Amino acid sequence: MGFKPPELRQIRQELEKAIDTHQQIKMAQNGDLNKYVFNVGNCSYNDSTATFQLKVTIKGAKSEERVALERNADYCGLDLNKEHPEWVLVGYNRKARDYPILMEKKSNGKTYKFKLESVKQMFKKEVA
Repeated sequence: MGFKPPELRQIRQELEKAIDTHQQIKMAQNGDLNKYVFNVGNCSYNDSTATFQLKVTIKGAKSEERVALERNADYCGLDLNKEHPEWVLVGYNRKARDYPILMEKKSNGKTYKFKLESVKQMFKKEVA
């Protein structure tokens, strides 16, 4: 018998609803949970068990990709203070070999992946 994908989607929706309801109740009581963002992630399952990831982040905190970009900017030769009319540097995905740089297009707010060499042309660090 086992789990089927439509059932798992429904369970995910119920989990998200339960977390949202619980968070609203707690915020009404003391407001402590207002500083966190809860996200139900991927699901792995077999015939008898389903496991969902739950990711909790602090609102306004820097993403892992942004921290990695700031840490590796000098090594990659990128100037994070440089302005570009169309693109904003968002992050660095260390696991992506071919397209590790994440940039956001100002006109539509979507994030795109880029090769390091392409980004260096736009955000190259000037040597004094």
